[in-house]
Amino acid sequence: MPGLVVVALSLWVAFASTVAFWYTVRDKMAAMMGTWRVPEATLFWWELVGGSFGGLLARTCVCHKTRKRSFQGMVTAIHVVQAIVVGIIFFSWL
Repeated sequence: MPGLVVVALSLWVAFASTVAFWYTVRDKMAAMMGTWRVPEATLFWWELVGGSFGGLLARTCVCHKTRKRSFQGMVTAIHVVQAIVVGIIFFSWL
């Protein structure tokens, strides 16, 4: 059973990371073109539900939201909470 949970969570993280990556790149393109932007709440949501890797990768690749401190602070808080949750889950299985 734990193996199935790991596979399901891995698939979810891959999906959420793909969506977070896409939204972040889409928002960067919109910022450059001056068109409709993706709301920050949407970017935060996809990072919060497992897309942190994809969001981080996209921000690194396209240099998006790298100077906005309030955004970086929220993303850092999300990453810290996720690391704590993963640590708790990991050590509870030992």
